[in-house]
Amino acid sequence: MQGFTFARLRRSRSLLTAVVAIILFVIYYLLSTRSWAWYNHVEPNTQIVCDMTDEDYESLMDMGERLIRIFDKLHIKYWLVYGSHIGALRYQGPIPWDTDIDLGIEWETLKPHYPDAFFAACRAEGLRVDYRGWGGFFRIENDRSRSDLMLFTDYWGNGWMNRMGIESWLFFINYWTYHIFPAALVRDPLPEYKFGRLQMTSTHDGIQVLKYHYPHDWEREVRPTGCENAVIRKRN
Repeated sequence: MQGFTFARLRRSRSLLTAVVAIILFVIYYLLSTRSWAWYNHVEPNTQIVCDMTDEDYESLMDMGERLIRIFDKLHIKYWLVYGSHIGALRYQGPIPWDTDIDLGIEWETLKPHYPDAFFAACRAEGLRVDYRGWGGFFRIENDRSRSDLMLFTDYWGNGWMNRMGIESWLFFINYWTYHIFPAALVRDPLPEYKFGRLQMTSTHDGIQVLKYHYPHDWEREVRPTGCENAVIRKRN
């Protein structure tokens, strides 16, 4: 009788463990397949600036100029990515409600200069730099603006560019869904796009990369809450 009770207890524990594991997997899957783009998750009382000020715009342009000088000096391959690539296509500059410049960096071209030469070049341009290992990107800042430099590499040599960072391994489903794209889209030489008063390199074939980063809404403009009907100025 006692052996029978222990057997039932073991089966109950096994069943409970299986149920908990299934629940955790479902939660993990739902979190991993969700787009975490900031404009999809604006808090109700958050004040959104739908059209950046002239001062913020000029500060972003200044940030871009400094970064281009660094990349040219060190021969680092970069391209406009995510919201900044969308801005180049639709506004020929930053998205009016965006707050930074998003750039992709080919790790193999940065690696020979990291960390000493790259950090020194940033300091020489008056920029602060901090590596965020969790997300696999560099946060570049001055007194008013910032830029995120996302590291990409073809890990397996199979023709797909992958985001680097710890998060990309832990939440691989999310990163496979939103953050990989064919390496052919960043083959040399990269085309230049108008980005405000700058010319910056970005991916080949224009909208194609958006189909990989924004598979559910790449063909339409998604504005943050409160900016749906805002009138946007056209800048030179």
